[in-house]
Amino acid sequence: MAYSVTKLITDAYKLSSLVSREFEEIQGYQLNDGLEWFNQLLADTGLDYGAIPYITTYYEFNGVPGQEKYYLRNLLDIQSCVFFIQAIRYEMKYISRKAYFGLPRANNISALPLSYTYERAPHGVNLFVYFYPQEPYVIQIVGNMYVNFADLNQDLHAATANLGDSIQSNATTFTLLERQLVINDVDLQGTYTTVGGTAAIQALVNYINTGTVDGTGTTPLIQYVTASIQGTQFTLQSEYGPNIQVKTNGIVAANSLNFSNFPLDQGVYINTYYAMDGFWTDFWMYSLADRICQMFNMETPDRVTNQLNIYRQRLIKDAETVDLSGRRISVLGRAVGINYAAANIGRGFTTSGY
Repeated sequence: MAYSVTKLITDAYKLSSLVSREFEEIQGYQLNDGLEWFNQLLADTGLDYGAIPYITTYYEFNGVPGQEKYYLRNLLDIQSCVFFIQAIRYEMKYISRKAYFGLPRANNISALPLSYTYERAPHGVNLFVYFYPQEPYVIQIVGNMYVNFADLNQDLHAATANLGDSIQSNATTFTLLERQLVINDVDLQGTYTTVGGTAAIQALVNYINTGTVDGTGTTPLIQYVTASIQGTQFTLQSEYGPNIQVKTNGIVAANSLNFSNFPLDQGVYINTYYAMDGFWTDFWMYSLADRICQMFNMETPDRVTNQLNIYRQRLIKDAETVDLSGRRISVLGRAVGINYAAANIGRGFTTSGY
């Protein structure tokens, strides 16, 4: 069942008791304020990963031979990082910032990228790998992605990807190179031309929806995903299936395609567009009601606070499971530095001469 952002904002106002459920309707300015505050809450997930229940997002790109640093847009954190040699996957070991940037090493070696660290950057992360890749290995990351901002007419129970206006250097034809536009792991590589007097972008819409550029096919190319031109905006929607993930390697042909909201010519770019389950929209409704009370200097009703705490605890429990694994460490071990044995048994005397 559809659940629009407008409905969520309306329910949040009534839940806050600022608007009477039966005797008042919210005004236009209240809708606009509610949308702004809702998007602020979505942006706050950049600080609180526990509010994102969908973690397993695969961020995949090709390493550049000899390059150490990679900026990965829309990525919040990295929970695992691997690279591939053909069909074989190899683990990359996470190293702390101090160890990565502070320990001695040779900086002129290109080999297998066996270790990594990362730092937060504006709307993304900077990934550092060592050794520098000697070949363009495929690097795959699992982590959290930023949640996209919403608009009033958006259906939160359906994944919607608005890529914006299509930009073409030639109105009648364009070419997508390999991995230039990938939707849910389906590569849309090929040449698209005007069909029956329609714009060339319609050929891409036809190909996604029917499997043929002329629209005569009957089998969708990408399961559950449909494409359309809404006004001038190229839009993807997945109502019953998985989220929509759009990828590009940022390498374009001379006669190519671009989008105003999803650039295909500015390097690696990956974005995941979520379809929210009912429990997640309920969480945002209570969160927005709490924010509305704060913005109007009102005390949040106890029923809202209590229910919001329940949702928050369940989200964090289910999304960010606590790691209860342990490792046995001996107090008499041969660790570098001062341990229990050195301080209490050796009294500072060692056989090494130090």
